[in-house]
Amino acid sequence: MKGHTLVTAIILTVLATACGGSPTSMATPETTPHVTFVSEMTMTFESPPIPNLTVTSSLPFATSLSTVATSTSQQYADVYANRGWQDVNVFVTYGDRVTIQYVSGEWTHWSGQIPYSDASGKYGYVCADSMPASECVEPMPDFPTGALIGKIENQLFPIGNSLTFTSESKGYLLLRINDADMGLHDNVGVITVQITVHHSLANSVIVPARTPVPEISALPERTVVNVYVMIFDPEINGRPLTQNNGFTDPHPLMDNYIRDIESVTGGSVVYRIAQESVIRTFPAKKGGFVYTGEQYWTCVNSSAENAPKYCHRDVDYHAVVNTRYDPDYMSVCEAVANGGIDEVWEWEGGWLGFREYYIVAPNTLCPGLGKEFTFMTFNYSRGVAEMLHSMGHRVENVLQQELGMELWDRFDGQRQRYAQDYEQPPIPDARHPEVNATDTHCGNVHFPPNAYLHYEYNRDFPVQSDCDSWLYYPNLDGSQTILNCDVWGCDQYGFLRWWLTHIPHNPGASNGIYHNWWKYVFRFGEQ
Repeated sequence: MKGHTLVTAIILTVLATACGGSPTSMATPETTPHVTFVSEMTMTFESPPIPNLTVTSSLPFATSLSTVATSTSQQYADVYANRGWQDVNVFVTYGDRVTIQYVSGEWTHWSGQIPYSDASGKYGYVCADSMPASECVEPMPDFPTGALIGKIENQLFPIGNSLTFTSESKGYLLLRINDADMGLHDNVGVITVQITVHHSLANSVIVPARTPVPEISALPERTVVNVYVMIFDPEINGRPLTQNNGFTDPHPLMDNYIRDIESVTGGSVVYRIAQESVIRTFPAKKGGFVYTGEQYWTCVNSSAENAPKYCHRDVDYHAVVNTRYDPDYMSVCEAVANGGIDEVWEWEGGWLGFREYYIVAPNTLCPGLGKEFTFMTFNYSRGVAEMLHSMGHRVENVLQQELGMELWDRFDGQRQRYAQDYEQPPIPDARHPEVNATDTHCGNVHFPPNAYLHYEYNRDFPVQSDCDSWLYYPNLDGSQTILNCDVWGCDQYGFLRWWLTHIPHNPGASNGIYHNWWKYVFRFGEQ
């Protein structure tokens, strides 16, 4: 009973002093049942405490104390790389001091391509460093992909391996890896963190019931595309072409393109570089023509109108795919037949005569090869926008054949404009008519939904479009949104990412049509 009597005396003294009286002037506990005490601190008594006597930190007397009472809680939590926001059962309110500390474990945001790391995301890239943040798909575009991040209600914050902050929000703490929801399917690993909260008792808090966080499931199926990279980098006067002014290393371009395709396909298409050859000679064109260095530079420095005829000759694809340019590697035909190659990326500086893309049918260029594969042509004097442009034309062609024009035109809505010329009148005219601003769709590679000219990616003319509804294909409700070029950033790269993202990529099939149209674009193994 001694412990009980001492605590009672202390509480009565504090209450009396705060109210301006003395201990003897206080009413008995039975006459003050409304006074409450809210705290996470634990008191131990030898017998039950006086009934109904509790103290609240929200009463006026709390401000007269020299310090605000606090308590501390600490726990550990596992955070999984392949899940979205994860509730770690820690409630935080305004003014709480929170420390989140990485303890152990490793994860990666791209299994097989990016090394495992701690919570810092040290091997990740910062999306906002290479493109406008509005075009990024990561929750925090200005923080490394693969790093630990958190949020409380609408307060989003970077964590990495360690973070201490004072909460400006109230709610349950959520943690996750900084990666797009659509990219969680190839994430692997789990880390453990320690969470310490110094709770401020300046305000009493009623902890609400936890609201379940929707589970983001990993993509059930995806297509892995194995690529053979051929870099035509011929030596001219003893110097590789890529070292000349205006040409760049193609590898950063490939890295960005791979990330973009995985992003716009919702993670359903993943590229793997299986073989790479750097070729120091020019490929043969039809008729056996092969450039000299001087002839090639003549083409590079010419316009399409005044270039010599040999500049315009097509490449000899049959010779290219059956030639072993590197004795340590197989030819293209051998790589497709025996090495599991699905696609060839041909890199050049222009004028070699390759098409933007070329789908090689079975039993054509490679004798006895019954598998289809695709050539993509990329130019290391240009950028990722042009790479996506080539892919866009491939998408248009394949889907028109596979889906039929009726369905494709419901998605496109601008296809008939491909027949118009490339003139650039400042306003619409008879040959370049205005779009119907009240009924547009997604457009196509050359014509955004609001464009009346080829390549008009920067027009601010607002139109009503049903393009966003195609994200939910086949559940098309016909709903429209108003858009102009601000939606994609008013340039070619932003538009093509936006447009390719709207190519349906949902699971399942109905009426004999895949809900993921990318399955048609990358259907190499089917005859």
